[in-house]
Amino acid sequence: MAEKVPQATIEALETVLASEAAEYRRMVALAANEQTALKRGDMVTLNETIRQKQALLPQLNRWAKRREQLTASLAAALHLPADATLTDLLATIGDTVSDTLITLREEFIELMEQLITLNHANKLILQTELARVDSTYRYIASLFSEPEPVYAPNRTGNGTGTRGNILNWEV
Repeated sequence: MAEKVPQATIEALETVLASEAAEYRRMVALAANEQTALKRGDMVTLNETIRQKQALLPQLNRWAKRREQLTASLAAALHLPADATLTDLLATIGDTVSDTLITLREEFIELMEQLITLNHANKLILQTELARVDSTYRYIASLFSEPEPVYAPNRTGNGTGTRGNILNWEV
C-alpha cells in the first residue's frame, strides 16, 4: 500500500513532527530550568522561564493543528477513519516509508514522558512550598491575633481563662 501514499504529505508530516519535536525539546529544557528555579527560590528566573514557556505555546498549538491536518489527509488517502492516530497510519504505510516517522514518534513519546515527569515534580515542589508559606503565615498571624475570649460566668481572680484580657475580669 506504500505506493498509494502521497509522498509529499508524508514528507510534510515528517517536517512538522521534527519541528514540533524541536519545540518540545525546548519545553523540556524550560521545565528543567523551572524546577531548578523552584528549588533555589529564584523568582526572577522562575518568572522568566514561565514567560518563555507561555510564549512557546502558540507555536506548539500551530504545529499540532498542522500535524492533525496532515494526519487526517493521510488517513483519507489510506481509507482510514478521520480520527486515525499516527500509530494507525504507521501500521498502514509500511516500514520502508515510515522509518523516519517511527523515529519521530518514539522521540515524541520520550519527550512527553520527560515533560510529564518534570511538570509533576514541579507541581509537588510548588505544593510543598505553598504549604510551607501557608503554615508560616498562620503561625505568624496567631502570634499577633487576639485569642478567642473564653466565656466564664461569675469568674473571679486573675482571668487566666482569657489570657490577660483584663476587660473580662470581675472585681
